Amino acid sequence: MILSVTELGSGHVPDVCIIGSGPAGMTLAVELHRFGKDVLVLEAGGRELTDESQDVYRGKTVGDKYYDLESARLRYLGGTSNHWAGWSRPLDAIDFEPRDIAPNTGWPITKKHLDPYISAAKDVLELQGSFERVFQSGGIREIRFLNSSPPVKFGEKYIDEFDNSERLSLCLNANVTALETQHGHVTAARVHDFEGNGAQVRAGVFVLACGGIENSRLLLHFNAESGGRLVPQAETLGRYWMEHLYASPGEAFMNEPIDDRRTFALTAEKQRELQILNCRIRIQATPVSPSHFRELARTLACQAPALGAWIYDRMGRDLRCTAQIQTSWEQEPRRENRITLSESDCDRFGIPRPVLHWTRSELDRRTLDESVLFFGEVMARSDLGRLRMTSWMRDGDEAPRDGLLGGWHHMGGTRMSQRAGEGIVNSDLRVWGQDNLYVAGSSVFPAGGQANPTFTIVQLSLRLANQLSRHL
Repeated sequence: MILSVTELGSGHVPDVCIIGSGPAGMTLAVELHRFGKDVLVLEAGGRELTDESQDVYRGKTVGDKYYDLESARLRYLGGTSNHWAGWSRPLDAIDFEPRDIAPNTGWPITKKHLDPYISAAKDVLELQGSFERVFQSGGIREIRFLNSSPPVKFGEKYIDEFDNSERLSLCLNANVTALETQHGHVTAARVHDFEGNGAQVRAGVFVLACGGIENSRLLLHFNAESGGRLVPQAETLGRYWMEHLYASPGEAFMNEPIDDRRTFALTAEKQRELQILNCRIRIQATPVSPSHFRELARTLACQAPALGAWIYDRMGRDLRCTAQIQTSWEQEPRRENRITLSESDCDRFGIPRPVLHWTRSELDRRTLDESVLFFGEVMARSDLGRLRMTSWMRDGDEAPRDGLLGGWHHMGGTRMSQRAGEGIVNSDLRVWGQDNLYVAGSSVFPAGGQANPTFTIVQLSLRLANQLSRHL
């Protein structure tokens, strides 16, 4: 059933009200409906992207250069899944562990808590094949990402389920402007559309699933409006925000043809030995010509004689291709990287716009340097090929800021924690201090790992649906 804001608040009280229709919210809604629950989804945008809805996502960044906040996320049915490329992989076991080099890492759950939902998450994301690694040698392992083609757009995938059900409802252009709470229990959500119509929504359980910036922004505002009663222990609210960092640090000369899907990472043991975080390295093949190799060999004969001689020795024989090295790696969760509220600029609903405070750390850079250097050593030792680093990488300079700055993977801000005061939600994703308010999505990640977050988001939503279905 698809509703407008004017049709809300008519006495109907769903079991669960979910705010947001991206991968987290939509997965949760559909799974709860399949468990027989009455579910209402509030989506702030419409079926299509509009300027008036997207304008609500404007904000600013303080610190290192980052994308415009309104272009890094999408505010309509299906959320940011509408520009998701489809690459999927679960997090590694080490990603859940506390690591001495980054004191704020460590989840209150382990990989084993999410593994039972791998098969169901693959079904949701329409993935085929196995994630199992196929190669490991000398501290390097090959990892496999799966990709649906075309990538799943959650609004398109599930809209018919709303059209055909009386117990699965969707309200479009439903902008939540407040959450009311009494004695640790959320009693209602206030909702407005773009024409000024308003409604009050009551439900047994409320779930905030608005993305890795908006979850923090809305909770910060709603908590301030409630006098601190919504999130009683809000010390970490908005903090420990993370991205996946991206760079192209070098060029590889390969002894064998390379499939662009081949991706490598350091083993957990090697990460601990080098005292770095998780990083993936993708070899992206590029066409090769004899003239290109001759020119490279002449240049490298002076710059790097050993590499130049290696290329000369293989020209016309077993040197198969060149490749760009593409890296994406885990960012250190740091308290100072955070979402705050603007003191001077509000959106059309009177909610302060977000301010992202974001800088890279020394550990962020060391993770890149050590990962690429070690991968180059393994390439040479196994005679897989040779690595030529870019000048900024060799000289320890900053990576160019005119290319990929990150993956649009917004994580942290409402982190999961073992104890109240150390995070915003517990291991069941329930907000500390509330008995019926939950948060879903990558904003609950205490650490990001190297894998794209969507697969883990879906696993967490499937797990939450299972828990809520038992308790409601």
